[in-house]
Amino acid sequence: MDDLISEFIAECREMLEALGGEIVAWEASPDDRARLDSIFRFVHTVKGNCGFFDFPRLEALNHAAEDALAEVRAGRRHADPALVSAVLAIIDKIAEMIATLDAGEKLPEGDDTSLILALQERAEVTTAPVAATVAEAQSKASAPRTIRLSVELLDRLMSGVSDMVLARNELARRLRETTSEVAVDGAFERLSSIIAEMRDAITRTRMQRIENLFVALPRMVRDLSAELNKQVLVDIEGGDVELDREMIEMIRDPLTHIIRNAVDHGIETPAERLKAGKREIGILSVSARQSGNQILIDIQDDGRGINGKKLVEKAIAAGVIEKAEAADLSHREQLSLIFEAGLSTAKQVTAISGRGVGMDVVRSNIERIGGIVEVDSTVGWARA
Repeated sequence: MDDLISEFIAECREMLEALGGEIVAWEASPDDRARLDSIFRFVHTVKGNCGFFDFPRLEALNHAAEDALAEVRAGRRHADPALVSAVLAIIDKIAEMIATLDAGEKLPEGDDTSLILALQERAEVTTAPVAATVAEAQSKASAPRTIRLSVELLDRLMSGVSDMVLARNELARRLRETTSEVAVDGAFERLSSIIAEMRDAITRTRMQRIENLFVALPRMVRDLSAELNKQVLVDIEGGDVELDREMIEMIRDPLTHIIRNAVDHGIETPAERLKAGKREIGILSVSARQSGNQILIDIQDDGRGINGKKLVEKAIAAGVIEKAEAADLSHREQLSLIFEAGLSTAKQVTAISGRGVGMDVVRSNIERIGGIVEVDSTVGWARA
């Protein structure tokens, strides 16, 4: 039974990673039946498994979400912001319970009535819609077949292949030294080819599509936008680019910090954008592409931009640079001051983006893995 529960937890965690983005994308395109069916299948599957494992509280939450989604599938309800927020709240609670089970603890008793009642249809919806979606053709493609493997097992396989390479090299040396006329050249070349292919294949098992890094962004932007009374459209491209799974985890926090800064300090409120002659909805673009042996991640927003002159003034006041030195700084060098500790053009540090942590931490985290972070901006439009 323990093995079955572990498999259930692993499967749920895997599906939950992508579900938040799917729900946000479904809100932006309520007629997307494929996404609705995907969300429905998740809660339906978890509900069934909960009945088998005797998790009544978890089963009740999934059952309530399933009923609400079934109404939408039948055309009797519309995917309004209130319903989407309620479904997301249910998913959050499910994720919290799965984390509890994963920690080896029992699910606590609790009253989820308010979460379930929020799913019920109301005559009037007062929640203002917030635009946040993912525009990526690759998400429509069929997902590759996958299995779950521990990193320890992958490391053992890689170690075994390394030993095979050493053994092959030793064999090659001895063959060069021998005077025997045994015809082994063809077999040896074949062995070398097989080892090379196996080494490449095992190396690729440590790779993940970068969409695993991007998948949480739409949900995060939606929540931030609602909290800040802003409207932000997320455009994500390049999710099929592959990166080492450990590197993906190491750039997760810096990427999150940059995105939160863009929504909090970069993109203006609808009223401010209209006053500046812009659309009410801000655009946040995140893309990844491979160039040679480098992976380039580009983050752009059409917000207010970064004022280089204000950064220089703050740097002088903070004693980071001298006034005479500041006069010779190029525009790019002015913007680079944002990576100095404690420097920002934001009027105040908020609990949403900075939390007292600046872009200097982002740069140090990226440089720790051999990366480079650069920023470019014009007032009224930003790019990082």
